[in-house]
Amino acid sequence: MASSLDLDSRLEIPAPEFIVFRMNTAGPVSRFFAVFLDQIVIAFALLGIVIFSAIISVSESVAGKNSGLGTFLFFVLFFALEWFYFFLFEWLNKGRTIGKMALGLRVVSIDGTTLDAVQILIRNLLRVADMFPLKFLAWLIFVPTYSVGLVSMFVTAPRFRRLGDLAAGTIVIREMQQAKEVKLNYPVNEALARQIVFKAFPSATLVQALHDFAARYETLHPARRHEIAERVHARLEWLTGKVDCSPEELLLLCHYRLTHEDRRI
Repeated sequence: MASSLDLDSRLEIPAPEFIVFRMNTAGPVSRFFAVFLDQIVIAFALLGIVIFSAIISVSESVAGKNSGLGTFLFFVLFFALEWFYFFLFEWLNKGRTIGKMALGLRVVSIDGTTLDAVQILIRNLLRVADMFPLKFLAWLIFVPTYSVGLVSMFVTAPRFRRLGDLAAGTIVIREMQQAKEVKLNYPVNEALARQIVFKAFPSATLVQALHDFAARYETLHPARRHEIAERVHARLEWLTGKVDCSPEELLLLCHYRLTHEDRRI
């Protein structure tokens, strides 16, 4: 049975293909610890930059030079670290920084689809506003309080979106890794499934809908299964062409085809 926390933080998005796309949103506590870990990583990286720049400056002094290369590299690397750490990780690592990976979190679009570069750029440009007020310790060394972001998350509960999320159309969710370990069991004609060739790859929402139907197949009432299959049948036939089977069987055949490595499109 789901806990009250799971129920309160579950985001349900109606999909055009009749099934609800479900995501568990990440709350302020898990997001705080994720960003705390990221700030620790940034702090150690900054320490490495300081040491590296100092070594270059000392080497120049010993050699009788004073080109300012060490200082120049420090500012360039400091700028790159502060502005591109989150952007590069979320872009290259599918919406996950080191802190998010450790906490099992991921950034996705508000409709559940994968982020694009523009969304990642917008949400991280506004990170500066979410970080305020800053506690300056010395010179360029500061501690972000994320007070603005925290207030924004509480105002937008249960989606818990900071200003950057609101501007970029994104949301942070908790990954459900256990779903990969569940082996679905439903009746399917494998020979008929191998005959299915998709004209175009189904949308992420439709794939999720097919998986939801297959996962709940044995618990759904036959009348409900028939109702769902009828509503999505035309869409699937457009993707697969005419298949000699019932609408209900077509959903299962498409899911089977999509979840096996020998699929062809």
